Amino acid sequence: MILRAVARTDFGTTRGAWTQAVLQAAVEGAALEEAEFNRLSARLIGFGCSFTWCNPGIVMQAGALANWNCEAPPLRQVIRHFGAEGVLPQARLQLAAHSIVQMFRTVDSPFRQNAFVFAVLNQLASRQLVVALAAVLGRLFGVDVLSWQKADATIRTWLRGPLYIS
Repeated sequence: MILRAVARTDFGTTRGAWTQAVLQAAVEGAALEEAEFNRLSARLIGFGCSFTWCNPGIVMQAGALANWNCEAPPLRQVIRHFGAEGVLPQARLQLAAHSIVQMFRTVDSPFRQNAFVFAVLNQLASRQLVVALAAVLGRLFGVDVLSWQKADATIRTWLRGPLYIS
């Protein structure tokens, strides 16, 4: 409600404002930090708001808010963005790759790491995308070979499993 009032007075909107767009404008105007935008965007997605976009920073904030429990909000809702039909496969692949790399850099628990990677792969729902993801991750992990090996092992396990997807 507050953002709607700000949008009305500052931007002259006569109808409702897209909350995330108003938050982005606040970032661009230096009134809001990027990390806070990501945290608030993760919460918006968790609340089921429509017309929200996702980036690796939002995924990281959602993970932190949910203590990297893939079944807890807002991470559960954010993970669904990896399978969003309206998003180009290449964009979903890039979001997945960068999110997985950033997650490995902040999450120590192998259980949480594996659960997150499996959840992302299940949402990608494409063997072709997952194979492409595996190829991209080696480059993105760079010198962090151990994390790359862990992620790659999880992906290979997923690829060997029963496939109920195309």
